Amino acid sequence: TATLTNAGTIRTALVGAGGPVVTSFVPNTGGVLTWANSGTLTMENNVTGDAVLVGGTLNGSGASTTRIDTFLGGPGSASDLLRVTTATGGVTALAVNNTNAGFGAYNPDGIPVVSVNGGTTAASNIVLTNGTNTTLTTVSGRQVIPAGWFFYDVALRPDNVHVLSGLPGQEVWQLPRVNTAAQAVWHDTMHTWLERQADL
Repeated sequence: TATLTNAGTIRTALVGAGGPVVTSFVPNTGGVLTWANSGTLTMENNVTGDAVLVGGTLNGSGASTTRIDTFLGGPGSASDLLRVTTATGGVTALAVNNTNAGFGAYNPDGIPVVSVNGGTTAASNIVLTNGTNTTLTTVSGRQVIPAGWFFYDVALRPDNVHVLSGLPGQEVWQLPRVNTAAQAVWHDTMHTWLERQADL
């Protein structure tokens, strides 16, 4: 068993990288790694598809943060991925750099961002924080990422994968009301116009 303690910044992907970068933190002597993280792990470089493999346990405390690039879109959207083989503990904040210049989309299955294959994890281990170009807002008491008519919340699937789920915001539910109101105005306007035509 090996221990890695990080209170600073570990950068695994550089800006200008030609493609996705995969980095592994696995003990050379075998066994498992215990990563005590109170600093920052960053894959952020405006390129999705980077991955970090932690061959053991990730324990977050203090200012523990993981920074990733994610295309906040519909099903199949790409993202950097943190893979942990044994377990997650404590709390690690996830800072998302949104590479989608447009609007978000409905994505109930979510975009995988942290996976714990064959291990244990809890929804409380991964939370959202402000990213380079994402500022959190509050929806139903939860901190989420707004993206146009949708917002993205971090959730834990039954397969131990933390995902960013795209859900409709209040604006989407207001659209039918706006459409109904617009139709009412149009009908009222047309009724008045027809009455005036009849008077001519």
